[in-house]
Amino acid sequence: MMRKWVKLPSRWIENGGLKKFLWKNGGSDNTAALMALIVIAHHADEDTGMAKMTYDDLCKATDISRAKLSKGLCLLEDRGIIKRWQNGRSSFQLVGFDPKRGWCKLPASRLYEEKVVEAFRHLITQPAVWKFGFVLISHPGIPI
Repeated sequence: MMRKWVKLPSRWIENGGLKKFLWKNGGSDNTAALMALIVIAHHADEDTGMAKMTYDDLCKATDISRAKLSKGLCLLEDRGIIKRWQNGRSSFQLVGFDPKRGWCKLPASRLYEEKVVEAFRHLITQPAVWKFGFVLISHPGIPI
């Protein structure tokens, strides 16, 4: 069962990394990256920050194509936000994950309808940073 809220490492945001996801800096690839990051965070283990999901699962949850998902995942990895492994099922590590500190609170279970983040179906044309800000809530004491 998915949790109501999950922890997303926030150091990359605090260090200005969210600015790299502005629409003018990559358009829909940036949007795909943030959509994928949100879903990965939703499925990450609460102690380790590791998520095990197939491309098919990620495509379904984000409602984007495999090609667009691949571009988004490459951006996340290139920017040091996730690490990926292929071990029979794709594994994604949230870089800098620490369950005790350095995270922001991200809504999870209530965003889904039939294993799809419902908001992503309706916001695909919106700029990536706006979409990310829509679901991101800062943990107390962490400036975002």
